Amino acid sequence: MLEIFNFFSRNLSKFLKEELEDKPIEVLNSLEEIRVRSNGTLILKFLNHDMVLSRQVEYRDILESIQIMCDNSIYSYQHEICNRLYYCKGRT
Repeated sequence: MLEIFNFFSRNLSKFLKEELEDKPIEVLNSLEEIRVRSNGTLILKFLNHDMVLSRQVEYRDILESIQIMCDNSIYSYQHEICNRLYYCKGRT
């Protein structure tokens, strides 16, 4: 489950792993959505609850994360980006 965090910038990935490392696997497997907003907080949406994390997200973290997710080809993912959604492969 923690491999999902490899889609984020180094800073965000490290922070997310540290925040969630002590959570049971059942909780991690119930993660449905990660909301990232520039100059905002991180919000993790689980099946039964939301978790608002106190870290302020910087613009450069979002840019680096988008580059990682799109494999540096933002054009090929522009539709998902315009809809503010990105679905990671490998999860049903």
